[in-house]
Amino acid sequence: MWNAITDFDGNVSQEQRDTARSFNFRCFLPLSNCRDIVDLLPGMWQHNPDGSVRARFRSSGDAYDDWK
Repeated sequence: MWNAITDFDGNVSQEQRDTARSFNFRCFLPLSNCRDIVDLLPGMWQHNPDGSVRARFRSSGDAYDDWK
């Protein structure tokens, strides 16, 4: 199971909005290979080298070191 919240302010581009809404609907099929939120929303989420997940877009809650 996954849980992810994406919140936009008025300054995001239309491209970012479209990316956030680009679901991989194959994840809803019974025999899909989707493992986590990265598979469901690949435009918004990505895997870190250690296997954890993070957003592709920086947010105000992120630490500077997270985006070096």
